[in-house]
Amino acid sequence: MKKLASLLICLCCLCAFALAEGEIDLDSVETLTYDLGDFTIDVSVDDYVQQSEKADNAVFFVVYPDFAGSTDFNPYYNIAWTQQDLSAVFNQMEAAELAQKQLDGPVASYNAMGVAVDNAQVTRAEYSEDLSTLTMHTVMDVDYSGMGVDLQMTLHQAQVWMDLGEAGGYIFSFTAADEPGLEAMLACMDTLQFS
Repeated sequence: MKKLASLLICLCCLCAFALAEGEIDLDSVETLTYDLGDFTIDVSVDDYVQQSEKADNAVFFVVYPDFAGSTDFNPYYNIAWTQQDLSAVFNQMEAAELAQKQLDGPVASYNAMGVAVDNAQVTRAEYSEDLSTLTMHTVMDVDYSGMGVDLQMTLHQAQVWMDLGEAGGYIFSFTAADEPGLEAMLACMDTLQFS
């Protein structure tokens, strides 16, 4: 019995030593990698992340970079998944036409909520050479006074529609208060690693 107890104590010591060797100093970590099924994405440890189950035509991953939580507006980006064959959509219309249709929807929604929108325009819309990705940038002036919020600003937005064939498609949406902020968030696309 003493031999068995000694063996168990040795095993416990070895496990503790092995765990100590593999410890991660969280203060030294700058990014976290999220596995979203078809790809992984890196997110800063300073970002606030909301993740839910992936469902058709629904946002399931939202990131608020360097989240302060105390301002009227926080830049953010989100990811939605769709079963729809996006390449079929891409083949039906020019990039600029599709981007304009995508801009018209939110403008109508904002107006219906009492948010006044001016100067809404598509500033960029293009397909990738292989017609698997659509990238669009838009800008609009919004006034939330009609909702009882004293906030007027220019929204800079971008969407990246990515067709993955049988795996469906992903729509990445980015919203910021200025162009540099938008470009900084778009850098997350460089961290994607596909399965």
